[in-house]
Amino acid sequence: MHSLTPDVVLAAYSKYKLEQGGGSTGSVASSNWPTVLSHSCRAYAYYARTVPGNERREWSPELKMIFSEGNDQARIVRRDLEEAGFEVSDRESQMSWPKYQIYGRKDFTISTEHYGEKIHVEAKSCSRFTYQAINKVEDLLNDRKEWLKKWYRQVCIYMVLQGVEKYWMLLKSKDSGQIKIIEFLMNDHILNTANEMLNKAEWVNGLIQIGKEPLTIDKISDADFCSECEFFDTCKPDLAFGQQAVILNNEQIGELEIQLDRRAYLRPFRDEYEDLDEELKQQVKMWASEGQSKFVIGSWVATYKESQRVGYVVKPTTIKKVDFVKP
Repeated sequence: MHSLTPDVVLAAYSKYKLEQGGGSTGSVASSNWPTVLSHSCRAYAYYARTVPGNERREWSPELKMIFSEGNDQARIVRRDLEEAGFEVSDRESQMSWPKYQIYGRKDFTISTEHYGEKIHVEAKSCSRFTYQAINKVEDLLNDRKEWLKKWYRQVCIYMVLQGVEKYWMLLKSKDSGQIKIIEFLMNDHILNTANEMLNKAEWVNGLIQIGKEPLTIDKISDADFCSECEFFDTCKPDLAFGQQAVILNNEQIGELEIQLDRRAYLRPFRDEYEDLDEELKQQVKMWASEGQSKFVIGSWVATYKESQRVGYVVKPTTIKKVDFVKP
């Protein structure tokens, strides 16, 4: 009999989590999913209905782990709410609108015997930086992150699919375990956003029916979106920047392609880094307002400096800079 080793456990755990994280499948979607309709690119919704899984770019293991963790967090939230005395029902129950071939699964509804209302809930887990930044519906729209705008669009279409005037987005901080609720109340903007997604679904259905593909105008053709899209090889978006674009040969490319792949891998971590960097620097600036300029934080040293911007300026500008060094 073989001994159980850490490697065996880690391999089995990783395999399970990656399978739970989703990704490309062998068959195409038979309906329009709200999560897909919420994407900014119209062509993306079409290709999700027509491109088999084996012709798509595979999700990275890191991304699959993130999605798997999100699913686990949603299950934990439902369990905790039940143990806190609430009735959690309609777990992952189906919602649909056959006219538009839209099918999806809602997270759950919450109620209690002390209150008659049953409220639909969409649960999302996030880093503590996102958790702190999102406090009302408008924050989802005003944030620079595209995936937060997608969260907003998802709830909009859910409200219309289920014919409700109120919907809750429950945010959970992965770091602290705290939750907050962002309340959506039906208004013109929510309704218009949902209608845009219904029109997109109708457009997709029409193209499939007549056997045509999206036009160039239907593709977002944006390097930030397209370079990481699972349908890039099928869509072939026009990312050429005019006729002066130069196609490098293999000798010129050298290590650049490998470095660009590495850049794509690191991209998901950029926003978290920027949020944390800004939070730390603001804290140091607050301490520095009392006159000090150097702070020892465990094994780190934070230095605060002020300098005058030089150049042709109407009014002198003070630049406040914080550096972190680990000696």
